[in-house]
Amino acid sequence: VRDNPLEMRVGKEILRHEQGVLFLTQFTQVGMAVLACAQVEELREAGCFQEDAPFCGHSVGEYSAIGALTDALSLTAVVDCVYQRGLTMQHYVPRDAQGRSAYRMAVIRPNIVGMNEAAMKALVDQIGRDTGLLCEVVNYNIRGRQYSVVGHVPALEALRAELRRREAPGAK
Repeated sequence: VRDNPLEMRVGKEILRHEQGVLFLTQFTQVGMAVLACAQVEELREAGCFQEDAPFCGHSVGEYSAIGALTDALSLTAVVDCVYQRGLTMQHYVPRDAQGRSAYRMAVIRPNIVGMNEAAMKALVDQIGRDTGLLCEVVNYNIRGRQYSVVGHVPALEALRAELRRREAPGAK
């Protein structure tokens, strides 16, 4: 993790990413799951973990919660499951020789520019129409404050530019 090499051999396959293999979904998600399990263990060791509190996870966090809080999956099983999940996601869409796809996911915070949820949703939809590309809210992380948006890279770049324009002093 500290070195984030540009390539790594897994079995007979050599995996590469121009920014380091941690940018490959299968490694990003394993890193997130292992970190979450380690954080729970650190809380336990410090005597700060409330064993009877309800916990859950979303997406890859579900695996982390099951592995960290139950005996249902060992850490090894969590790593194996999450790696295969990430590998499937990594190969789900076409990629170029550098491993990049035409799609990204972004998190936006419309409250920073004074937008409510309806205005944010309208802006995302408008960007999609204007560019003719995919741009869609896919998760309401923290209603009114944080949303996950997926789409084609140029559509997300247009969304970022518009949010930055609205954030600028004197922008309306």
